[in-house]
Amino acid sequence: VALGIGAFATLCYCIAFMLAFYAGMKYKMKCKTKEKKQCCRDGLLIAAWVIFCLTSINNLIILILAFDEEARIYPEVALCAVIGSIAAWLFVFGWAEMTRRSG
Repeated sequence: VALGIGAFATLCYCIAFMLAFYAGMKYKMKCKTKEKKQCCRDGLLIAAWVIFCLTSINNLIILILAFDEEARIYPEVALCAVIGSIAAWLFVFGWAEMTRRSG
């Protein structure tokens, strides 16, 4: 049960991240003004993608270890995956909102 829920949660996290990124890109394409001061917005996007990649790798390692009955998955690793998923989604959502408000 835990393996299935973990795999489903990882899938939902990836879909939510990609949909928020897609929404931000749609806002960016519709933007009529080209602002030069976008370092905070671009920084959020870079941070979101870096954390997304690291968290996705961490989630895959947890899911692979879940198939081995003798492997022990520490709670800190799972907690790190959850917090990383939330942080990456918040960063990409913040980027999408900043993009929407600037256009």
